[in-house]
Amino acid sequence: QSSGSSGINAEYGADYLLQDWRSLNYIIAGYALIGGLVLMGVPESPHWLIANHRGEELRSVLGRMINFNNQDINVEELRLRSVPKHGESGNLCMVFSNLKTVLLLAGVTFLWVQTSFLYYSFLHMVGELNGTVHWNIAIMALLEGPCLLLTGLVTTRFGRRSTLLALFLIVVATSAGSLFNVPFSEAWDLRRVLSLLGSKAGSGPMWFVVYIVTIEVLPTSVRSIGMSTCSMAARFGAAAPSFLISATTRVHPNFHYLLYIALSVAGLAITWALRETKGQGLRETLGEVSRQRSVRRSSEGSEFHKIEIHNQV
Repeated sequence: QSSGSSGINAEYGADYLLQDWRSLNYIIAGYALIGGLVLMGVPESPHWLIANHRGEELRSVLGRMINFNNQDINVEELRLRSVPKHGESGNLCMVFSNLKTVLLLAGVTFLWVQTSFLYYSFLHMVGELNGTVHWNIAIMALLEGPCLLLTGLVTTRFGRRSTLLALFLIVVATSAGSLFNVPFSEAWDLRRVLSLLGSKAGSGPMWFVVYIVTIEVLPTSVRSIGMSTCSMAARFGAAAPSFLISATTRVHPNFHYLLYIALSVAGLAITWALRETKGQGLRETLGEVSRQRSVRRSSEGSEFHKIEIHNQV
């Protein structure tokens, strides 16, 4: 999240310096090319290699990981804990076969959509600060970095659930305050200041926590498909503000702020229903979600097959 925010702010700065959309697109294309080349050197996931019985590649990837982290471990002596049974590879059909997993995926997907919607809605309301859009660059860059850093520290110290609840309360407070606008000057007013705070201190850091929560609450067998579903749905949340703000302001100038409050209250309720994942083991299968069991279980009765690295994986 911090890297993504840094890239956005760097793009703001490049736009200010170049002020030419062609040159900016050349830079973006260059970054995309570099990113593609870098990804060619990223190894495949060990979990995927285990599940697909790719033993030789697994040895190579684990060896690279061990060397990169300067660990004195012999790959041939590693005993891998588990590999999912046949039929536990993630797909949407398997997700919909389990009611609790459906509700869990629906809940975290809603968090992604409403976080995306809130973030871009607030940015729409900020407008041109001090009469020039370039003020947005400096102020947003100065706010976003410290807010993300503070959110990371709070998440580590107090847990994911508590941090997310606090961020929703910030959005509710800034949205409620925006209902009563107080002009400071021609370019500044209370609504713009609160919208800026709601974006950078509320819904912006919310991405950081929602991402972590989604990874940790979804079981390993459907984590990839679940993350992909959430990411796809978030695009709708990002695209909606420009249409909904225009439509709701025709009903009432402050109606969209009431919508932000309603979405945040719904997000509060969903977050309250989720389990705290700080310091907890990751669930591996859909069965664990149904039983509400901790992943820290004994090997007896486990739904996994034990394997050894030196055997044919």
